[in-house]
Amino acid sequence: EHEIKTIPNAIDTNFFTPSTTNLNLDPNKKYVLFVAMRVNAPAKGFHLLKEALAYLDPKTIELLIVGGEMTEELPLKSHSFGQVTDPSKMRDIYAAADVFVTPSLEENLPNTIMEAMACGTACVGFEVGGIPEMIEHEKTGYVAKAFDPADLAKGIKGCLESPTSGLKSRERALQLYDQSIVAQQHLDYYAQA
Repeated sequence: EHEIKTIPNAIDTNFFTPSTTNLNLDPNKKYVLFVAMRVNAPAKGFHLLKEALAYLDPKTIELLIVGGEMTEELPLKSHSFGQVTDPSKMRDIYAAADVFVTPSLEENLPNTIMEAMACGTACVGFEVGGIPEMIEHEKTGYVAKAFDPADLAKGIKGCLESPTSGLKSRERALQLYDQSIVAQQHLDYYAQA
């Protein structure tokens, strides 16, 4: 019988922006980004992403990893950045990626999706937790069937081929997650009391 109001977290969309990066990456390749505090944490779903990567073209697509070194063999060439604590470097990595993938088995409203979107990067994730609220399916990214690597790969391919999903991601981040927008939502809600 009580009203429930949802207000998202806010991010600095003046800081997290599309940018030109110098990460020594090949401009002729497409880059898929995976980020986790611990790459091998089971709930982060890297094992499902690894299966999805097998559906992608290793000649044109490479993987960017933040959160630790990968010791196992992967279907694509990978670039590991280890643990990144510098926000500027993290912004540059988001901006360098063509698509950000969060294959998590459980999630709330991940800041990584907000930050990637603000940097103009399309996002792909499973239909779990708050992810479907964040990603506009087939507009700003792709919401894959939960725990289905083939559908995750379909979403990655679609985002890599879309000329507009990154731009639409940036627009959505500005509309939903900008600090001034979120602050105003709080003010408006408190003014109702």
